[in-house]
Amino acid sequence: MNVIRVKDGVQFGVIAPGGFEILAALVMAADHLNHDLTITSGTDGEHSGVDDPHHRGEAYDVRTHDLPDGAARAFAVDPTSSVDVFPVTE
Repeated sequence: MNVIRVKDGVQFGVIAPGGFEILAALVMAADHLNHDLTITSGTDGEHSGVDDPHHRGEAYDVRTHDLPDGAARAFAVDPTSSVDVFPVTE
């Protein structure tokens, strides 16, 4: 079973209901990709302003540079679709 890791220093000052759905979807994505995923930003850090969903616990950044080739583009997580993991089409 693959896991969700958290980079040192990442903070979760608040986790909104949508944030919990994102976390559940990330677990599913890690299992599907057969690769651990690392959250690199939660409510910490500099984001795109006061209305940025990171500040409300509704968005997380995930490391992609250590994923197997193509995995970062192959799958996405959609927290609005009942925690579904789906292929990305370009």
